Amino acid sequence: MVTLIRFILWFLIIGLAISLSFAKKAEGELKEVIEVEVEVAPVKENIREYAERRVLEEFGVGHWKAFDTIIVKESRWRVFNAHYPSGYTKTGIKSSAYGLCGFLDQTWKDMGYKKTADPYTQVSACLDYIKARYKNPNKALQFHLKHNYY
Repeated sequence: MVTLIRFILWFLIIGLAISLSFAKKAEGELKEVIEVEVEVAPVKENIREYAERRVLEEFGVGHWKAFDTIIVKESRWRVFNAHYPSGYTKTGIKSSAYGLCGFLDQTWKDMGYKKTADPYTQVSACLDYIKARYKNPNKALQFHLKHNYY
């Protein structure tokens, strides 16, 4: 009987040792899997926050409201479906206006940009355009309010 109890204890101890060995190995493998799965791409800032930061960097304090007003008039900050509302200009010609800033195909080319759905690139192109043509968003908005385009 004592021999049977010793055998059972020995069997349990060996089984426990083997289980611990497998558990440690599995834990190491699990840590490797978790480390790989935890890696994430950096999160881009909201497009309006990005635009506001860029306007502040480029033109200083006092220009954000004008820039925001232009974008609201042109696209209402609709990034992916920002086309000329009726699809045609006032003269009946199909408009190519597209994006946050309502750029025509020619404007994209003139500014050295490819027409894109990327809102961050659209903001950069718009800021470059405003700087080149009007010097700052406040002057661009003044023109826009008089002529309904900029």
